[in-house]
Amino acid sequence: MKLVLFDIDGTLLLTSGRGSRSLEKIFRGLFGIEDAMRGVPVAGRIDTAILDDLFRRRLGRPPHDHEIDEVKSAYAADLEAALAEPNSVELLPGVPVVLDELSRRTDVLLGVATGNLEKTGRIKLRHGGIEAFFRYGGFAEDAGPRGERSEVLRSAARRGQDILGHPVDESRILVIGDTPLDVSAARAAGYRVLAVATGFTGRDVLESTGPDHALEDLSNPAALHAILDALGAIEDDGGPTDDLGAPIT
Repeated sequence: MKLVLFDIDGTLLLTSGRGSRSLEKIFRGLFGIEDAMRGVPVAGRIDTAILDDLFRRRLGRPPHDHEIDEVKSAYAADLEAALAEPNSVELLPGVPVVLDELSRRTDVLLGVATGNLEKTGRIKLRHGGIEAFFRYGGFAEDAGPRGERSEVLRSAARRGQDILGHPVDESRILVIGDTPLDVSAARAAGYRVLAVATGFTGRDVLESTGPDHALEDLSNPAALHAILDALGAIEDDGGPTDDLGAPIT
């Protein structure tokens, strides 16, 4: 069996900045702060780290536990309403077909490994119409006190193995993400990684970070099937491969 762990934002779907707008709305309402997200990096980061960053940048201090709980609750409610609007979630190229095909494979168990909080991550998947494909996942709450994305991946992998009822070798766990942080986290966890240039990072930059494979997007299911068929049989990654599975030189 093989575990395939998908990032959400920029890999499976886009919400056109609705998450950031929700957080700005919440910080304006709770703390009277305008443009709270200005200058705060979000791509590939853990939501808990983003919230801590917001408090330190805008209020000059770390958040209290009750404030984090209040922000999380308000964020989930506002995002739920925002994503209920028509055309608020865009599935990225190839995603519906790839998920359908992979879900039919008897040697693959699909999961998510994302920087989203669990509640908001599931809201995005649900409004994108793809939540049913994922039986387990790792979320921001799993990142630990140091906010390590690799811990999110490890948590997702443990849950997948719990469902299967047996361990899965690290070489048979594939992470699919769209940022250099996805690549570095997969490397830290010891898993294989496929980088897709569907977010805000170009393919050339992604390839320079050393993924096992790199694709422009997920619109070619055959390429992903080929990667999965070889998963676990590769002793030496030899660098990233192109859309046809050939090594990138």
